[in-house]
Order: sequence, then C-alpha cells, then structure tokens
Amino acid sequence: MDSKLYFDFTSPYSYLLWEKLIQTKFDFSKVIIKPVVVGKIINDVGSVGPAGIPSKRNFLFQDCIRKAHRSNIKFQAPARLPFNPMDLLRFACALENNQAKQIEFITNTFRFGWRDGGDYESFSKFKSWIMDTCHFTEEEYENLNSDRNARKQLKLNIQDAIESQVFGVPSLTNKGTVFWGLDAFEDFQASLKGEDPLNMHLSVYKKFIDIVQGEQNG
Repeated sequence: MDSKLYFDFTSPYSYLLWEKLIQTKFDFSKVIIKPVVVGKIINDVGSVGPAGIPSKRNFLFQDCIRKAHRSNIKFQAPARLPFNPMDLLRFACALENNQAKQIEFITNTFRFGWRDGGDYESFSKFKSWIMDTCHFTEEEYENLNSDRNARKQLKLNIQDAIESQVFGVPSLTNKGTVFWGLDAFEDFQASLKGEDPLNMHLSVYKKFIDIVQGEQNG
C-alpha cells in the first residue's frame, strides 16, 4: 500500500485530524496506520518541539481551539501535559492486524484525554475507559498491553517515518509525498485521486529547490 498515516497521541493536531477523518467517513482501508513517537522524529531531524518554544506552544493551543471550534470538534487539554504515550502507542501497534479494532482503540484513546480531559497517566482510569468503550475482555486487554512484538513494531514505525522524510505529526504520505499537518488533508485526498496541484507546477518547485541549494553551496 502506497499511503500511510503517522500520528502520536501527544499531538493535539493528530487528534483533530483523526476526528476529521471520522467526521468525513474517510476510508481507512486506503492507508496503513503508523503510531510513532514524534519526539524521536523531531530529534532525528534536529528540530525542537513546540513545548521547547513557549510562544509556539501557546500559539499551537490557540490554533487548535480555533480549528476545533470551526470543525465542531470537542477539544480540551488532558489532565496532564506532557504525558508518556509509549504504552498507548504500543497497544495501537499490537492491533495492526485488526484495523477495525485499531481504529476503535485510537479513536477512544484520543477522546479519553483530548475530548474528555482524562489523565493518560492514571492507568486504572484509562484501562476502565478503554475496556468499556472498546469492549475488551480482561484477557484481551492484558494480552495486547503486553504484546512484545508491539515494541518492535513501534520502533520500525519510527524508522519508517524517518526514512519517508516525515518530520512531524500528523503526517499522511502517498507515493512518497509527505502531507504534514491538519491543513494538508485536502491535498492528500487530491493526491489519492491523482489531482495533486503540485504536479502541474513541478518546474516552479524545482526552481525553489535549485535556488536554495545554490545559496547553501555558494
């Protein structure tokens, strides 16, 4: 499959994009879902996350509130920020062979914190929530939560993102092209239809790259 979706539960924009996908009844069978640790990707590209720049962090939350309002998406801060998403991401990886259940888990995990203000590090409350909303038995939950292969898969997802030139989340990719951020969703959809406007202006894009590389080499 040529198309992928990279996200992290710590990213409010990932939450908003996910809700937009649900709202628009997006066909998830068109993408491979790739949970990743965005901090590791940011470190690899030598960048700094929004939390490291107060003005950028503040703008991010303001922007998310505006976008959530316009899209009629319920949005609020989780009880604790930052939080450790590793167990949540691994759980999502453990469901990679059952996309319907994976989508259900990701949806309800996002909503636990970013919609309802839950504490992601209150493990008992989260477990109760996710077992109730996803209808896991105790045995199913424990097996998925302790899946050793999920650890390896998460690492592979991160490496795949880096090799695909992903530099942040949410990111959608199609045939090697990265569509980063909530606002890129429409461009991604156009790409799926073979209607990416960039294809009509590749010479313009190439000129930008040639100029920048020329300045760097000069």
